[in-house]
Amino acid sequence: SVSVNDAEAVIVEGFSSSLYGPKKSKYQEELSIIHQYGAKASVELHHCGYFAGLYHSGIQPVGPTTQPISMKTFQGYQGIMPPRKNEPPRPDVVKMAVGMDEARMQMVIQDYVRSALTAQEMGFDMIMLHFAHGWLPAQFLSPFFNHRTDAYGGCFENRIRFPMMIVNAVRYAVAPEYPIDMRIAAKEYVEGGLKPEEVIEFVRRIEDKIDMIHVSSGLDKLLGPTSYIESPSLHPHQVNVKFAEAMKQAVKIPVVTVGAITMPDEAEEILAGGKADAVALGRGLCADPEWPNKAREGRTYDILPCIRCVSCYTVATGGPTQGCAVNPRYERELRLTTEERPAKKRKKVVVAGGGPAGIRAAMKAAERGHQVILLEKTDRLGGLLNVSNDDPIKVDMHNYLNYLVWQATHNDNIEVRLNCEATPEMAASLEPDELVVAVGSEPVKLRIPGADRKNVWDILEAHKHIK
Repeated sequence: SVSVNDAEAVIVEGFSSSLYGPKKSKYQEELSIIHQYGAKASVELHHCGYFAGLYHSGIQPVGPTTQPISMKTFQGYQGIMPPRKNEPPRPDVVKMAVGMDEARMQMVIQDYVRSALTAQEMGFDMIMLHFAHGWLPAQFLSPFFNHRTDAYGGCFENRIRFPMMIVNAVRYAVAPEYPIDMRIAAKEYVEGGLKPEEVIEFVRRIEDKIDMIHVSSGLDKLLGPTSYIESPSLHPHQVNVKFAEAMKQAVKIPVVTVGAITMPDEAEEILAGGKADAVALGRGLCADPEWPNKAREGRTYDILPCIRCVSCYTVATGGPTQGCAVNPRYERELRLTTEERPAKKRKKVVVAGGGPAGIRAAMKAAERGHQVILLEKTDRLGGLLNVSNDDPIKVDMHNYLNYLVWQATHNDNIEVRLNCEATPEMAASLEPDELVVAVGSEPVKLRIPGADRKNVWDILEAHKHIK
């Protein structure tokens, strides 16, 4: 994902991401690696408009209309992070956005054209025009943002005018056979936002200029609507499939769906049912980069599933990205590869506790060639993950539980002993070379008066009583 210029289009203040900026050599190296392994590379072109990372710079963001942009402009706007715990309140930073005139529009169009041509020259196999999630093209498309009273605002015909100009200019500039993808949000989840039928009509009018349409939903910089872009586990699976299915019935180009599709059976049902032509994966590949290969080989049981915790997104962590909760290798593959070698000496490893930590420890020890004995004092593996077995909201956690149990019980190097409490004496009798203690955790106790009353339940008690 790259900005079409490094002055006013950037998503992070002071961060260059364009194809012709200082990161170009890094992109070329990544592109070379992608092609080396036989894959195709697409690059996403975006302009942030109102929400460009320009809060403390001397540059004014651009958008459909002139207006102040701050935390109070749009309800729940997260463009400026709120104060952290124990941090004094910050004054609301106001940035006056500039409503674009036709000359400014032509400058932005040329930014898109220049970026598209640069991508083609560098060897990218496709470009994606990012017209979704409240970025500049979507700000013109959406009546929620676009309050213009001229030929570029108001009615549907006017609101699509500038976005269509971008598409037409890019298609004219690149080679006729060069693939152009587009991501668009079918619904913004705000009052007065884009309607799915408007989005479908817009795509219908430009489908002769693009080769594929990628249907998403939500707005990136509003706290509620952004949850539909990177849906947490509280949202249902396949959040955008209904929009993709409606789009597919109206256009002839391939339609891609995305969002909360975590397992191959879900993807297969979508494709077999004719609801979309392709399924895009994001976080699923963070959790398990081998997802497609395992699906192709029928090894669904071997896929490490995304639990949709959103730890890989800053929106969930209040700032820094925390990586992946189920795949500690994420973004550390090269460093860890230098450390992960087969063991020089095979050891007997005893793991006390068959919860998530114990199973993962057993898996890693077995992977390195050690003999592992996994002790669990109850009659089932999984530890605290089992408390959510009957909770339909926790389907992602249940998928993760199933993965762990399968890995522990189908590995020749792991011996599982259930109903076996790991006392010091018992562990010593096994004469292990290494002992891993993973005996679980307990819920945090509320430190408030009355928390010890019988009518107050912790999460474990709640799951026992509420079915």
